[in-house]
Amino acid sequence: MAEGIFIFRPAVRELGQKMKTLMAADAQRNELLRELERKNIAIDLAPIEAQSATRIKSDPRYLAPAW
Repeated sequence: MAEGIFIFRPAVRELGQKMKTLMAADAQRNELLRELERKNIAIDLAPIEAQSATRIKSDPRYLAPAW
């Protein structure tokens, strides 16, 4: 029994370290995916916002009165 512990302990320790590394990489990947999704939404909204701003600038109802 003791021989098994000495044989497998390094492998188990290495597997544990690799699992920690994989979990950290997964967390980083998830954060990057969230950031990418936020940027994609901003890119999707940019033309709509620009069109709206252009429409407001050209609409005489929104122009400042000439005093």
